[in-house]
Amino acid sequence: MTQTRTTKTRCPDEAFHQEGPPGYLARKEWARKLSLTHTQQQCPGCGLWVIWERTGGTT
Repeated sequence: MTQTRTTKTRCPDEAFHQEGPPGYLARKEWARKLSLTHTQQQCPGCGLWVIWERTGGTT
């Protein structure tokens, strides 16, 4: 079962989060570009999909 973050708790693995820019369109474009060279991973601490790992693609 996946853990989910509540509104009052902080994630113990927050240092590994990559939140991206604010704003829907800016974040969407940022995620699209990042997905060319990275894969998105689910944080084990809070369950959010905010960790990006390099896949070895070109930059």
